[in-house]
Amino acid sequence: MGATIELLGQYLEEGPPKLNYERFGDNQIEVKMDDDVSFTISLLRENKLLVVNSVTYMAQHTKTASPKSILRLLDWISDRNYRLEVPVGYWLFNQEYKDLMFVVRHSIADGDLTCRQLYDCIGSLVIECQSCVSEISDLLADERGVTGV
Repeated sequence: MGATIELLGQYLEEGPPKLNYERFGDNQIEVKMDDDVSFTISLLRENKLLVVNSVTYMAQHTKTASPKSILRLLDWISDRNYRLEVPVGYWLFNQEYKDLMFVVRHSIADGDLTCRQLYDCIGSLVIECQSCVSEISDLLADERGVTGV
């Protein structure tokens, strides 16, 4: 069975775990897990490439971050992408929208995508995003506090 957006929806409905989703257009699904992690799933290149990327990740911090904090974040992204032990994905920052995201790509060479492959991609994204919450929050913290006295 070839990879289709309908098949992805079926996998999400059957789980485990069962995930609620909303379909957008012919090739995209959005899943909201909690306040910190929501993501889109897209099929690209004639359904031969699965792309899972986080959306609105840490938005409450990135939208109000100072330019100095954003520079620290960009340094962190460069270092983190280099140091990822299993290169399942990579971090991106959109300067225009101040949007931080983690992207996972999976090639569907034979046109087949299993439920396990989909959930492996989702799991990689969720684990990476959740493991970095406090580190990213610290990077983006505003330095308004006064030290010493």
